[in-house]
Amino acid sequence: HFLRNRALTSDGQDTCPLLVDGACILYPYRPIICRTHGLPILIRHGSDVRVDYCPRNFTNAITLTGSGIVDLDRLNDTLAAVNLLFIASYCKGKEPSKERWSIAEALLLEI
Repeated sequence: HFLRNRALTSDGQDTCPLLVDGACILYPYRPIICRTHGLPILIRHGSDVRVDYCPRNFTNAITLTGSGIVDLDRLNDTLAAVNLLFIASYCKGKEPSKERWSIAEALLLEI
């Protein structure tokens, strides 16, 4: 009930309902998007390829190795496949009402 109450009072945009006193209460079980936040990511737009990262995380870095960079397209493709498995397993054949939910909305889902 604690998480559902936090979700009900969340605006779903600015503050994650899972943050309590500045710390994630589900940190060991956090979603993949939270696990990859701050890591360097490979972004492709047509023929343009670039690596984006938070400069606060890499203040002394001169170069980044390929193994330390998250390929955003590959990650998104994998997450889409996992999402299809989730829908098939947990939504019991019901089509979800929309493609994306905030964490607050997901906490309120009745599956």
